[in-house]
Amino acid sequence: MGSGLEPEYVERREVGDQTWLVVAADTGTVWPQLEEFVRSRQLNVLESSASQGVIVTPKRKYACKAHCAQAAAKSAVKAAAKP
Repeated sequence: MGSGLEPEYVERREVGDQTWLVVAADTGTVWPQLEEFVRSRQLNVLESSASQGVIVTPKRKYACKAHCAQAAAKSAVKAAAKP
């Protein structure tokens, strides 16, 4: 059963100091892309946990989490400023 979203679907959402992308892909697809994003920008990674879906840099915490909407999986990648 598909998500009902186009494969290229990306939506930016923001609440307070948290910003995230909702994408039509599962976390197994999104996580390697998030790692490549951090690596390509040569960000100093302080912590990385694929099992928790978290990458922490001095300025941001990136989190990759699966969400279900209308019985189909979507992923959200959050980039929140560290307190």
